[in-house]
Amino acid sequence: MIGSANAIGDNTSVGERPQRPSGGSGCCRACRMRRKRIRLPGPSQASQSTTVSSTAAAPEVLTEEVTQHYFDALDRLGAILDQDLQVADLRDQVGEFKDEYIDVLVPCGYRREGMPDAERETFDSAMNRAILLSTPPALSKPSASVAILNAAGETGLANEVASFNIRTQYVFFELLKEQDPEEAQRLGIP
Repeated sequence: MIGSANAIGDNTSVGERPQRPSGGSGCCRACRMRRKRIRLPGPSQASQSTTVSSTAAAPEVLTEEVTQHYFDALDRLGAILDQDLQVADLRDQVGEFKDEYIDVLVPCGYRREGMPDAERETFDSAMNRAILLSTPPALSKPSASVAILNAAGETGLANEVASFNIRTQYVFFELLKEQDPEEAQRLGIP
């Protein structure tokens, strides 16, 4: 069984991770409620999605939200990898979670797109700092899992797990279009 903690994970508990830039210990109730309400806008709704109040789309607020989602996703991925799952079940759970996570990040990307250039640059810089400073320790469990999956010949699943490192590309539309144009087109990213 690939998904057992002994086979894939390390000895780090799911709750351990570097301190988030926000200093928070998890999503607040309002954030969890927003996640439940988020719907991907279609191409015809894209212009409506970018008209967000400056308070709601302020670079600091959006940075906080996206980094929170990113580290929560790494925690949840670690929890999935810790389960005692067969490869097929692990593949299904990772794929389902990836889709959920994309549904959360794409609306953040529309908010970023709606920012004036100076605010977008502030957001981009803050995101780069937050992710670069905190990511390596947070990726220890997925990295160990990727190595084990590759050794077991499960390269597709290993690549899927490894790709969580770059999932913030769903907030940076130009990056998503450059790195995965078919995915950007599937999502109707302008």
